Amino acid sequence: MDKKTYVLKALELLKDTWDLARAWIIIINQMEVDEAILDIIIKTIDTSLEQAKESEEKKKLT
Repeated sequence: MDKKTYVLKALELLKDTWDLARAWIIIINQMEVDEAILDIIIKTIDTSLEQAKESEEKKKLT
């Protein structure tokens, strides 16, 4: 699975609880997004998971 697909799937799972997820989905689907931006989004998702512990976001992604 490439980074773009991974990010889109993760954001799709988070779109109901993470306000920025919907915006990022639109941006990624409509524009050519640089690999560095995808890396930043992946790191943000990972960091959010570490902080979330037992929250809804973590349950959806694990």
